[in-house]
Amino acid sequence: RKNKWLLYIIMIFFLTYCNLKLLLNVVTVPHFTKQSVEKEKSIINQEIRMYKDDPYWKMHFSLLEALYYKDTIKADPAGTESSVAVVTPKLLYDTHRMFYTAENMVLCVCGDIAPDEVEDIVRKYLKPLQKGDVKRVGCNEPKDICKKRVESFMDVAAPLFAIGIKCDDLQIGEERIQACAENEIILQLVFGKSGEFYNRCYEEGLLGD
Repeated sequence: RKNKWLLYIIMIFFLTYCNLKLLLNVVTVPHFTKQSVEKEKSIINQEIRMYKDDPYWKMHFSLLEALYYKDTIKADPAGTESSVAVVTPKLLYDTHRMFYTAENMVLCVCGDIAPDEVEDIVRKYLKPLQKGDVKRVGCNEPKDICKKRVESFMDVAAPLFAIGIKCDDLQIGEERIQACAENEIILQLVFGKSGEFYNRCYEEGLLGD
């Protein structure tokens, strides 16, 4: 029985590192063909058209449209059918080469593992940052909101609404942590379930999911 449990432990130990290698290999070794890309483009376009009929999705991006002038956060991450059409295997390979690097990744491993072995595996599979022509371009987003209100009309069982607040951008650090805590307190006071706004909307049947 002891030998049996020892065998199980060895198998788990072995599979843990095999799975880590497999994970890193999947992430770091891309494989794009013209056929696979065209097939995926068709699937993405179907999803784009599907989400256009989703009232919650439409509401979410209407809110972002109201808040932002040109920040890319207001763009659908799936893109548009026209932007999907220009994607090629070369574009995907170039994107992967420039951004799927160790400097842009975080790996979290937990359990009964040997840190040195994990580090050796990671160094083998993750390539260093590629020096190239990557440029991070800011959009100089104004601090004020773009539009006070955006309305859309769809066939829905009940009206839907969303409220957004545009905050100043903060640097990462203690200032950001404090501001997030303060904002959370303010949001709870104004929109929390014990507040007047929430209860009024609840009684009028305006609150759903």
